[in-house]
Amino acid sequence: MYGRFNMNQFGSTGFADDSPGGFVQQAELSSRQAFQSIESVVRAVVSVAAMLESTFQAVYSSFRAVISVADHMSQLRSYFARIISALAVLRSLRWLISKLLVVLRLRQPLNTDEQLWSEYHSDIAANSDAMLDTKHVNWPVVLFFMITIGGPWLLWKFLSSLVREGSAFNSMQL
Repeated sequence: MYGRFNMNQFGSTGFADDSPGGFVQQAELSSRQAFQSIESVVRAVVSVAAMLESTFQAVYSSFRAVISVADHMSQLRSYFARIISALAVLRSLRWLISKLLVVLRLRQPLNTDEQLWSEYHSDIAANSDAMLDTKHVNWPVVLFFMITIGGPWLLWKFLSSLVREGSAFNSMQL
C-alpha cells in the first residue's frame, strides 16, 4: 500500500510520495489557514473602505443640502427685494397721485411736516410705554428663527466671500 492513497484509522487522508495530485492537495490543506487569515484581512479592509465611502457620501449629501438651502435663501432674498421694490413703486405712485390731486385742487393738502413729526413722536412714546408693559418674550420661537434663517444666511455669506476671494486670487495668478 505504499505509494498509494490510504485512509488511516481516524478517517483522514494520507498521501504517499509518488501521487502527482497528492502534493497539491496536501499543500492546499496545509496553507488553508494562512489564506483564511489573508482573506479576513482583505474583508476587514473592504469593510473599512465601504464605511469610509458611506461616510463620504453622507458628508457630501449634507454639504449639498446646506448649499441648496443657501441657494434657496439667496433666491428668497431676491424675491423679497422684488416685492419691496414693487411696494416702493406703488408707494411712489400713491404719493404722486396725491400730489397731483392737490395740484388739481381735487383734494386738500395733507398735514405739514411739523405736524407729521409731532404725531410720529407721540406714536413712538405711546408704543414704547406699551412695550415696557409686555415682559414676555417667546425665546424658543426667536431662537428657532435665528437658527433657521440666520444659520444658512451666515453660511451663504461665508461661501460667497470665499468665492469672491477665490476669483480674486485666480485673477491675480493669471
